[in-house]
Amino acid sequence: MTLQTFFKKIFSKIVLLNCLGMIVLTVVLGYVAIEFVSCYTQPGDSVKVPNVRGQKIETVEKKLEALGLRVEVTDTGYIDTYVGGVVLDQFIEPGKMVKPGRVIKLVINASSARAIAVPSLADNCSRREAEARLRAIGFKNIRVEFTPGDKDWLYNIKVGDKPLKTGTKVPVTALLT
Repeated sequence: MTLQTFFKKIFSKIVLLNCLGMIVLTVVLGYVAIEFVSCYTQPGDSVKVPNVRGQKIETVEKKLEALGLRVEVTDTGYIDTYVGGVVLDQFIEPGKMVKPGRVIKLVINASSARAIAVPSLADNCSRREAEARLRAIGFKNIRVEFTPGDKDWLYNIKVGDKPLKTGTKVPVTALLT
């Protein structure tokens, strides 16, 4: 094949029309894609996220839904100075601009401290080991009371004056002796 025949075939009507068709199709699909993305993302529509920390969950739900935002409680915590059902933290941060329909995740205050089952420790381990295990599972208020016998051995666990049985659920804020 000569160079002249090669150029005649490359620049034939069919090849040029196919190339022109592909260019037109690419431009049309690009325009449709840009319009779809613009319609789908709704540029210009945004809501400022309010600060809802410290407010009751019922009030917060109404406030955020009125702004077109959705609410999801993702976790609970416990702070004894707050009443139950109060928002402790929020994700997305206050002041951020978001699209309507966005989910605002909340952490609320539990109405009481979580209760944990007391493990089998009495007559089973040393005082130091028992203290370490109780602190590891979440108990903070532990008081040591010595009784006659081996000073490093755990004989009993009490809440107040009441001895605890293994598996009894006790709030983590309770004072264990």
